[in-house]
Amino acid sequence: MSKIFRGQNAKILKDSVEIGLCQSVTLDIDPSLLPYYEIGVRTPKILKEGPREISGTLEKVIINKDWFEQLTTLPPVAFDLVLQISTEVGAPIIYLYNCYLKSGRINIETGDVILESYDFIATDIALYEISSP
Repeated sequence: MSKIFRGQNAKILKDSVEIGLCQSVTLDIDPSLLPYYEIGVRTPKILKEGPREISGTLEKVIINKDWFEQLTTLPPVAFDLVLQISTEVGAPIIYLYNCYLKSGRINIETGDVILESYDFIATDIALYEISSP
């Protein structure tokens, strides 16, 4: 069973440098739970996590054309995403590591590329709590 999160005001980072902004991000985290059964029993004795899959969609991204070209070349170039779950003060932040663009629609305007909707995958995720001052 997967968990779905929506985030907003995401920053796209490459080597800790901000290279783009994203208005909305949808995440799908699938821990691939695997049930293990005893012989003759209908319910699983335990559930073990299988390979975790992290994927999602970027919506309304503004990124420089040069960076977009680097992120869509072969071999693929990784980037990181940092996003807020809520606009409340002290709301946690989700950090996605080693993201790769998969497919989507783009709109090229003067100076920048606007990604209307683009799917991505990530290798790892972390949740950081921000303490209030």
